Amino acid sequence: MSKIERVAKAMYERMEGQRSNIVAKWEDMHLPVRMHFMDGARAAIEAMREPTREMLVAGAKGSGEDSETVALGAWEAMIEVAIGRCAKEYAEKLT
Repeated sequence: MSKIERVAKAMYERMEGQRSNIVAKWEDMHLPVRMHFMDGARAAIEAMREPTREMLVAGAKGSGEDSETVALGAWEAMIEVAIGRCAKEYAEKLT
């Protein structure tokens, strides 16, 4: 399951969990409904493309290189792969 679909499923289940009558499990939903949630998930992930200052500082410390530039590059690459852009290019760089 792609990251977009995982986020979409979580959004759907959160919405359904707030209702008393759950319509259907994610896997049983019609494709147009799943695509609606996947569009929302893609937008949510894309909205996170630009990390906050705090995220960069934490990423730099966690990278072992203490470099915000490294953290930013890694973050941008992860978001691109999560939304399905450049996945092959980044995956090839990692191997």
